[in-house]
Amino acid sequence: MADGRPRRALVTRPADDAAEIVAALREWGVEPVLAPMMRVVHLDPDIDEDTARAQAVLFTSRNGVRAFRAICDRRDIPILAVGDSTARLAAESGFGSVESAGGDSADLARLVTARLRPADGPLLHASGDTFMGTLAETLSEVGFQVIRRSIYAAEPVESLSPEAIEALRRDQLGFVLLFSPRTARIFAERVWEAGLGSCLGTLTAICLSPAVAAEVAADEWASCAIATRPTTQSLLEAFVADLGAAENRG
Repeated sequence: MADGRPRRALVTRPADDAAEIVAALREWGVEPVLAPMMRVVHLDPDIDEDTARAQAVLFTSRNGVRAFRAICDRRDIPILAVGDSTARLAAESGFGSVESAGGDSADLARLVTARLRPADGPLLHASGDTFMGTLAETLSEVGFQVIRRSIYAAEPVESLSPEAIEALRRDQLGFVLLFSPRTARIFAERVWEAGLGSCLGTLTAICLSPAVAAEVAADEWASCAIATRPTTQSLLEAFVADLGAAENRG
């Protein structure tokens, strides 16, 4: 690159969710390095009664869709998904009625209030065990009953992958794509644990949201770019914008 940064980007999302990102990076001549910060473990709660009571299921991640379809055969219940990618996976999984909020949990809450009525029954939020949003609280304020069930766990990896460590040691990375505050924290922790904290000063963090960027210590990283919307497409647009700015500087 014109400003000296290698055209390699570390993708911290699990491989199952990284295909679109990997394809886009390669199209722009950027080599992706896959280094998931978390591994997903499906839990096995009995959700049949909750599903039977619910007027709709809320998915705030693709992992929620995968875990739900593994433990419940129902595909006739309406699905409201946080974003387009999650909605696509739900439709591909056989759910007949799927709608996307196209954004974050706040957008999902707005979609729920626009499409559903509290009198028609509770909502089932099928989520991970560390979901930190205020979706249930927001919907409760307007009269909805939200049943949140943890159907998967996202466990942090114990260490960086050998490929990631090698790339950092050899100064072969220019960017790190970060998709959640927790991912950002885990990445920084594992980098310092590997004795590679000084490498952060050569990297640009591409963050999905301001909440993610808040976990990036500005004095440790070379720079930070933030998506204008909490979507994969917007994150990729932020990456392209940063890439183009660097090349123009050259």
